[in-house]
Amino acid sequence: MAKPDLRPLREAVARSTSLREASGHAAAWSVAHLAADHAGIAVHPPGRRPVRLAATSRALRVLDEVVERHGCGFGHEPLPEGLAAVLDDTRLDLECPPWTRAAQRQQVRSAWSVGLPPIRGVPATLLLLSADAGTYAGRGAPSSATVQAIGYLLLRASADHRVRPARAVTHLPGVRT
Repeated sequence: MAKPDLRPLREAVARSTSLREASGHAAAWSVAHLAADHAGIAVHPPGRRPVRLAATSRALRVLDEVVERHGCGFGHEPLPEGLAAVLDDTRLDLECPPWTRAAQRQQVRSAWSVGLPPIRGVPATLLLLSADAGTYAGRGAPSSATVQAIGYLLLRASADHRVRPARAVTHLPGVRT
């Protein structure tokens, strides 16, 4: 995968007035540049379900509802910064049958999740979903440098005085946006 131009994302995040807005820019940029049909940014507060800060599609929100209802599904667990998990073919995933069925209905065939730098001490992840099986296998996964850049842009946004990440993390019911 060629190294994508991060300047438009950097500029959009710099103009953001909230962590949610910055996360939305990062998710949209990920769909445009990282071989994803759907993308989302989530934080994983200890002892709670993930909180979706941004989702680029209804498909991702449907899968989040399955995670909320059943407590399982690809990408629902926090990952350490830089660690990635890949699901080459959702049809073969036996870990969470309700999530697998929902992914099939949403035409999601492969998934990739990576740990971003924690946002105000709360683990964060980037989730990419594709309609094609095997999208993120081998060289199809985004580079660690690209993912790290996305994460640090979000960290910068969370540190910005205009952004109130504690509110975004602690006052959201469930994972709905």
